[in-house]
Amino acid sequence: MAKRRRKNASSKEFEFFIQADLSSFAGQYVAIVGEKVVASGSNAQAVWRQAKRRFPSSTPTLGKLPRAETLVLVSDGDRARVP
Repeated sequence: MAKRRRKNASSKEFEFFIQADLSSFAGQYVAIVGEKVVASGSNAQAVWRQAKRRFPSSTPTLGKLPRAETLVLVSDGDRARVP
């Protein structure tokens, strides 16, 4: 049986996810293959299935974009701060 290669934080899909302007997908799940959003929607399983239908030989990276009003806090030891 072939060993599955796990994607890590340095994958090009992850880099695309954190650097691209994906604000038009706020609150939605996105499936990314390479440096392109190939499917999006409010249901993670449906987005995954749509991406696999379009790119059967690829393993999409799935992520959920926060809504515009989401507050991100960064832990700084005992305190949390806004980045």
